[in-house]
Amino acid sequence: MTREADEAWPALLRDFSAGRAVKQVYEGGQIQSKVVIPNRSILRAKNYCLADSIIASRGCRNRCSFCSISRMSSYMNRDTDDVIEELKMLKHRIVIFYDPNFFSNKEYALALMKKMEPLKLHWGATATVDFGFDKELLSAAQKSGCTGVLIGFETMNRNALKGVNKNFCDPARYGEAIENIHRHGMSINGTFVLGLDSDREEDLVGLPERVRCLGIDIAIYFTMTPTPGTDLYKQMKDQGRILTEDWSRFTQADVVFRPQNMSPERLQALYHKIWRETYSIRNIFRRVMHAPGKSFLSKLTVIVMNIGFKFMGRDKPVKVKE
Repeated sequence: MTREADEAWPALLRDFSAGRAVKQVYEGGQIQSKVVIPNRSILRAKNYCLADSIIASRGCRNRCSFCSISRMSSYMNRDTDDVIEELKMLKHRIVIFYDPNFFSNKEYALALMKKMEPLKLHWGATATVDFGFDKELLSAAQKSGCTGVLIGFETMNRNALKGVNKNFCDPARYGEAIENIHRHGMSINGTFVLGLDSDREEDLVGLPERVRCLGIDIAIYFTMTPTPGTDLYKQMKDQGRILTEDWSRFTQADVVFRPQNMSPERLQALYHKIWRETYSIRNIFRRVMHAPGKSFLSKLTVIVMNIGFKFMGRDKPVKVKE
């Protein structure tokens, strides 16, 4: 299936239901700003967390070399009234926006958040670091009920960021952005990619302590994964650094490439070590105590997410033959 699935997926289902041979490729068309609102009544609510999910925009304007989002979907904002209509239909007042970058189109985000204020939601979304320097967006997010954001910090190494075409991030200012976001009552889920070409072993060993000092409330780590279709995959394929094409192992938790400054086995070992150290009981307690939200719900969310992420990264690595 290629491009947007709104047209391609129903076409596949129609062929399957009619007993016709399923095509090898279904190509979707351009997505429209007004989309079909899903029928959530068919979901078994007990199988899901007490939060609803929604998407207000698709695609991403950035072109980070390791990310497949900009290759998968063109950038689009839904009609704001359409989003509000869907939000009003949701059963829960806790909502997660799965937009790649909720705040990418500032004017759109401001208009949508203004309309969200009367709904009295508690919501979270994905952002980039520059969100933490925009007073107007921070204020609007707080007023509309935003309680947390997920930010891809990726690394503390500026050269590593340049190497993956993520020049708009400056690790020297991470602390300032985090303080600004916390000041507006929002927690921060920070993600990091391990194994970028400029990463050295000493950089990764010290990462849990740097994350702690920055005051990040929840941290998630991924091994750098050269996803097919990305610039990174092409580069590593040309360099002969892809170790396997067993796509079931491209989970972002398994090292499937040859790093620049260490062995694949060492990077895998560091991945597990960093998870263990970050999610020690002592470090979890520190994060919960310093979490920005004052309400019981805010504290509970940070506690539950920290406990849940404690058990990620524990999968046993698969032995790679070089």
